[in-house]
Amino acid sequence: MTLTAFGPYAGTETIDFDVLSRDGLFLFTGPTGAGKTTILDAVAFALFGQLPGARKNLLNKIRSDHADHSVAPQVILECTLAGERVRLTRRPAYDRPAKRGGGTTTERASVALETMADGAWVGVENGNREGIVADWIHERIGLNCEQFMQVVLLPQGEFAKFLQAGDRDREQLLRSLFDASRFAAVEDWFDNREKAEREALREHESAILELRAEARTIAQVDVADVPDEAGVEWLSGLVTKFGARAEALVAQQEQAERDLESTQSALTAAERVMELQRKLHDARELSRRVESQRETVDRQRARLSLARKASSVVPLLERQADSEAARQVAGTDLEKATSVLLERRPEAPVSSAAKMASEAAAVRTQLGSLDEALANEDELPAYTKEAADAAANVAEASAIAEEISRRRTDLPEEIKKVNLRLTELTIVAGQQTAARQAVETAQAATAAALEVQTLQRKFEELTEATVEAKRSALEAKETWLLLRERRLDGMAAELAGQLAVGDACLVCGSLEHPRPAVTVASTPTKDDEAAAQKSYEDADLALTEASSSLGTVGKKLGTAQGKMGSRSAKAWTAELASAKMRLAEAVAADAELARVRREHEQLEKQLADATSMLEDATANLTAHRSAQQRAEQSLRTRQDRVAKARDGFESVAERAADLSSLALLYDAVIGGLSAVAQADKSVRSATNAARSAAKKAGFDSSDAATEASLDADTEATIATDIEQFDVQSTRARTLLDDPDFAGLTDQPPPIEALAQDRDDAKELLQQVQTALSDAVKARDGLRKVLRSATTVLAQGAEAHERYAVVRDLASVIRGQGANTKAMHLTAYFLAARLEQVAEVASSRLLKMSKGRYSLVHSDERLKKRGAGGLGLQVMDAHTGIARPTQTLSGGESFLASLALALGLAEVVTQEAGANTLDSLFVDEGFGALDSETLEQAMSVLDELRSGGRTIGLISHVDELKVRVANQLVVSSGERGSHITINA
Repeated sequence: MTLTAFGPYAGTETIDFDVLSRDGLFLFTGPTGAGKTTILDAVAFALFGQLPGARKNLLNKIRSDHADHSVAPQVILECTLAGERVRLTRRPAYDRPAKRGGGTTTERASVALETMADGAWVGVENGNREGIVADWIHERIGLNCEQFMQVVLLPQGEFAKFLQAGDRDREQLLRSLFDASRFAAVEDWFDNREKAEREALREHESAILELRAEARTIAQVDVADVPDEAGVEWLSGLVTKFGARAEALVAQQEQAERDLESTQSALTAAERVMELQRKLHDARELSRRVESQRETVDRQRARLSLARKASSVVPLLERQADSEAARQVAGTDLEKATSVLLERRPEAPVSSAAKMASEAAAVRTQLGSLDEALANEDELPAYTKEAADAAANVAEASAIAEEISRRRTDLPEEIKKVNLRLTELTIVAGQQTAARQAVETAQAATAAALEVQTLQRKFEELTEATVEAKRSALEAKETWLLLRERRLDGMAAELAGQLAVGDACLVCGSLEHPRPAVTVASTPTKDDEAAAQKSYEDADLALTEASSSLGTVGKKLGTAQGKMGSRSAKAWTAELASAKMRLAEAVAADAELARVRREHEQLEKQLADATSMLEDATANLTAHRSAQQRAEQSLRTRQDRVAKARDGFESVAERAADLSSLALLYDAVIGGLSAVAQADKSVRSATNAARSAAKKAGFDSSDAATEASLDADTEATIATDIEQFDVQSTRARTLLDDPDFAGLTDQPPPIEALAQDRDDAKELLQQVQTALSDAVKARDGLRKVLRSATTVLAQGAEAHERYAVVRDLASVIRGQGANTKAMHLTAYFLAARLEQVAEVASSRLLKMSKGRYSLVHSDERLKKRGAGGLGLQVMDAHTGIARPTQTLSGGESFLASLALALGLAEVVTQEAGANTLDSLFVDEGFGALDSETLEQAMSVLDELRSGGRTIGLISHVDELKVRVANQLVVSSGERGSHITINA
């Protein structure tokens, strides 16, 4: 086997077990904590990929803290399994330095399985997959890691504890070695089945309670009135009770319906009589109103007849009135027009229509001569604006030409300045890449410098902690070993302290104790030794953890120092600030360079555009000046024409308006003279026609006809009133002649009393219907509950019977109830295996104890409340009495433990159906044996060796170093442990 960077071994160590085991017996020796047991851990790791026992969770810490960071931990094991030569190469997961950047990366665990074929190693198919390798190994060994280590290695103190352990602790170890899963599965099945049956029974009981509660709610029964064992009979009684109540309510409902129909008929007849009485009263009241209006209506009939005669004269009278009104309006209009005209033209001939027409024509001739001047006056604003716009255009064109000329002169100098700026920015921007690299370098170094400061402090703290942990571990170890030696010296006194008169000695079995050893006050107890050993183990673990942390921090510190280089943190901080400034300047120059280039291109384009624009501006100025001269000439011509046409007025339009209004005045007077003459003629004609029509209609004069006439609305209103009166008079006579009124009295019927009778009957019917509905609903609900309860009670009886059977069986399987041994099912199985182990172990122990001691299995309970079945006792042939294993002396306990371990290994191998393993390692306390007992133990081991087994002893006892020639010596130092083979 070859180990590299594994546990305390920093380098590569090679162990040739064939050389060591040539004589069948070899010794692992070396100081405590040097790494003897680690060699067996490496064997287990190579085969199973894990560490045994309590160290299984320390696999991630198995890499040697003493090894260089670049060295990978590894175990290579060559062995023979089931007659086949095998090589296993394993590496655990570990952290290694990252190839790029800082920090570490985790290297995954790996495995390689090879077999020897024709003198060469050949890889097994999928031999790099953990699952495939595990199955392959198990097929050839037949044991898991825990079983393998139990069979191959007899560990320090473990079997002494097992020998003296209680049933519970002993069961835990046996479970790990023997497959009791099928028995545990049976126990679990019965536990689960019992819970399920118990839950089913509870559900049935709960269902019965719910059905009782439902029935009590439906029937409105108090809790106190429900029988304790209320069942089907009680529910049947409730159904019968509510069925009878429903039948009685059906009869009551039929009677209530008949009563309601009778009272409703009486109320309807009374309401009919009351309605006829109201109609008769209304007819009499209508007749009275008609008679009181008759005289007034007769006068309206005569008035309407006279108005209808005057209706033929009214249109002629209206025509006469209209003619007279028109004549008055025409006269008024003529007076107004004549007055206004005379104010402007006093000499106007207002009495002669012909002269007035002649003067009006002359005024219109003057008005027509102003048309051209009016048009010129309207155009003056536009021509004025045109001249002003032309002047403004000339000024603007002149300014543009001057600005373009100035810009054309300034542009060459600006282009020269931009060219200089472009050269400067190009140089600065070109330094950007170098500046960025400088920033990245300085940032990494600055971060490393900060990390160095932190790690340096932590490394110093961990160094002090490691030194202190090493000191504490050495002190604890020294204390433990000293206590152990003192306790061994006082072991006889400790056993003597347990003697009592009449009791057998635990060592020799004698009932007499003539010279018992005396206890010295300073002699430490077994608990003192155990506490000291625990303190040492805790201190040693703390030292391991402190050393691991120190190595990790040291590795990180070296990596950070390499990144930092020779400069100080302050120097790198200043360099970082300077590099950032240079980078910022270069980045800004690069951004500015693009803008300045665009500016240069724009200036060059502006220079070319300015030359072309100057030519266009000069031509444009000449054209605008010509347009200005034309506009000013057109404006002056029109201004002259307009001034002449105004003739003293503010404007030509004002003079034209004055002439137009004068012509209209002449027209108004002329029209007024004609209208007055025509109106006089119409008045005479209308007056004669009205007089003739009035006489023909029977009126003495036109005024009499006017007085008799009515307007249309008044006439229509009177006619409507007369018509309505006639209709009401006819209706009153018809109503009073109705035959239904015959024999009708004025006495009113008792409506309120009859209505109350009807309402009482209706309310009674509703009450009966509600009670009937409730009774039917309760009856049907109780019938449903009765059916459900019948089913549930039958199912509950079956569930109770099933639960009783399962409960009793589960109780026995758990070691309770009828199980008088208090042994659960798995314990029975383990007890059988323990009995086998005791038989095999006894064959060894009898030889080692010269026929005195053997181990016997006991299934008796040690405590009234505890479980039994896994007890062990030692049978003393000197006394013929089985006694507790705790009564054995230290050397006897060692022999019994060794025999027990050998027996357990043999039975485990048989149980697993595994191949017999030819190697056995004993890691027990040989230091506790006297020379005679040691000789007996070695005799048993020699017997095993003669049977073909290879025995490896792990001990630092000096006597074994003399007796065993082939030795594997482990030495430890500050740089880790080292292996030397002496064979």
